[in-house]
Amino acid sequence: MPNTHVKEYLAHYLTLADPGYGVLLAAPWGAGKTHLVQQVTKNKDALYVSLFGVRNADDIDRAILMAWLEGQDTPGMSQLGKIGGIALKYIKLSAEFSIADLAKKRLPDTLIFDDLERTNMPVKELTGYLNGFLEQEGKRLILLANESELWGEDEHRIKEKLIGHTLSVRPDAPSAVKAFVEAIRNEKAREFLQDNRAGIEKLFIQSGTGNLRVLRQSLMDFAGLHARLLDERFARFTGNETGMRKLLNAFLALSIEFKTGGLERKDFSIGQDPATLFPEKDNPLTNRLKKAEEKYGPDIIKPIPYGLTLEITLAEALICDGWADDDLLEKGLTHSMAFHRLEDEPEWHTVRWASLRDEALVMKAIDRMEEKFAAREYEDPGIILHVFAARLELAEIGMPDFEINRVKKECRAYADEITARATVTAAKAGVDFFHDLAPRRGHLGLRYPHGDSPSAMAFEELFQYLRKSCDQAFVRSLHELCQQLLVLTRTDRDQLNTLLCNNEHYAGKPVLQAMDAAAFAKTLLELENTAFQEVTETLRERYKSPHSELEAEKKWLAKLTGELKTRSSSLPPLRQWQVETAIKRNLKFS
Repeated sequence: MPNTHVKEYLAHYLTLADPGYGVLLAAPWGAGKTHLVQQVTKNKDALYVSLFGVRNADDIDRAILMAWLEGQDTPGMSQLGKIGGIALKYIKLSAEFSIADLAKKRLPDTLIFDDLERTNMPVKELTGYLNGFLEQEGKRLILLANESELWGEDEHRIKEKLIGHTLSVRPDAPSAVKAFVEAIRNEKAREFLQDNRAGIEKLFIQSGTGNLRVLRQSLMDFAGLHARLLDERFARFTGNETGMRKLLNAFLALSIEFKTGGLERKDFSIGQDPATLFPEKDNPLTNRLKKAEEKYGPDIIKPIPYGLTLEITLAEALICDGWADDDLLEKGLTHSMAFHRLEDEPEWHTVRWASLRDEALVMKAIDRMEEKFAAREYEDPGIILHVFAARLELAEIGMPDFEINRVKKECRAYADEITARATVTAAKAGVDFFHDLAPRRGHLGLRYPHGDSPSAMAFEELFQYLRKSCDQAFVRSLHELCQQLLVLTRTDRDQLNTLLCNNEHYAGKPVLQAMDAAAFAKTLLELENTAFQEVTETLRERYKSPHSELEAEKKWLAKLTGELKTRSSSLPPLRQWQVETAIKRNLKFS
């Protein structure tokens, strides 16, 4: 009961007649000052008034009037009070109206003024106004504020005139958590939170924020998530008590940090880019997560996405946006460490985490990984690299049947075979992996070998080999793509435009080098003029602000232009003129 002294002193103060001084309850925003004073004055004749945003004495008059009206039982008066401050501030008080007269006749003897530090009034003017209730009306004043934001360096004498006693309020986590949980409407969520009250209190203390309002908001948010998980689709998660408890702790920790500024949305983006996930130098995003880990412990937060109990993409949706659709929710929880099951773990993953797994499980995973390796079942380039890394590490620790030079030879053969059969889709996926994600550091939250160990240096060789193989496969796949583009030239020019000008894989890459310029020119000249113009305008758009890599298509474009001129020379004059005009206007680099 951290605030027993506060309650006992306030109980004594409420017995005093015309005390001549006010009492200040001091604590940061959200520490529970308002809740505490409302508990103490419950069933007492007291009026609570928030001074948030008041600018002058007239605003205070209106705030008092609104609070007083809300407490009246007279028909119509309570409804008038519910108009709220926005409307009441426009009510003009007549010259005959005196708030002092109202205070003498109607206002309770105990007045509670909250949010003193959040007014827009000079402290001297504010305290002078409030002091009138003490000296002229003999009222009891209980004032609530974050004292560190209230007084200036030269304003302590002003304080002494108004405040006779200052009481420091400390967050009462046990009482607050009990009250917050009891207020949860969903019965199942309420029961779950009641069963975990001790853990919630511990986590709140670990946060060091002292902000009970943020804790309440976070608990309400989690209760909403829990209610959604009661759907049959998510039964396997709610049925896992340990996982749900881990989810609760991670959710509350991330929510409190986000709401109090310890984490920002961009801290959650590290899950999208291994370059920020595994920085070579200190990274502020990772460092903020490291600070959070220091507060709550590695079982709740780790500064890498894979280590987060709440999977990072889902965490960003739930914490930053307050919502995730059912598909993301299911996928995120499935990949969450809270619900991680060893029996669901991919075999290559188990081998890479061999130091943390039972020997029998690791040996079984090695056998399965080798079977899939021999059958060339791994196609994702990021996972292929993890398999390469696992096999090299097995060689380094001296596992039978794994020798580092032989492993390198086998992995290069794997890269050759898997890329030799690549389709356009598979080839571009490989190129995009290496080009866009800077994956040398890691993939799927797991870091690749690095440093000067034999396995790390061998891995770097294989990394470059697979990268080169993917590039070569992409070039080979372009013949298939170009055949597709020729068909689209005749049948779907909108899709042709999308692929050549807006597609992330093709718009900035010189894929048309592989196109037979003569075949393309022949296809173009077989089109009606309107369609012909559409295609050449697509090429103009493609080269309007060309990516540097598209410079490699200049020779191809010149060859296409030559083919069009030669082939159109035998066409009727009007058609020939249309082709020449299109060439001049559209077929050039800007």
